Amino acid sequence: DRLAAAYVSAVPPADPLAAAPAPRQGPVAPTSPPEDRAQLQSMGPWTVQDSIDVVAAALAYNRLDVEEGYGAFDADEDDRISLGDLTLANETLSLDLVPGAIRDLFELLGGAQA
Repeated sequence: DRLAAAYVSAVPPADPLAAAPAPRQGPVAPTSPPEDRAQLQSMGPWTVQDSIDVVAAALAYNRLDVEEGYGAFDADEDDRISLGDLTLANETLSLDLVPGAIRDLFELLGGAQA
């Protein structure tokens, strides 16, 4: 529910007058990842809010609503997002969150209770 709330607050409502965009083929990362880990680390401290923003951007970029977005992160389909689910989604969606950021996001979502 916290991920859903973060998504809803980070993604502005769609403009009903805008033309419908072309459909995408599978989830993709919203931006190109840094060229290497040194470049990523040089970007400065990473906060949980940064992680939430990256997740929200990936969901919006892939035009996933809250339910579809949850499904994209619940890899084992057990209706819970585990640390393993987050780690796999990080790799699958090329989010490039560092392990500490994934762990912090997991804890914010309720840890083992998520």
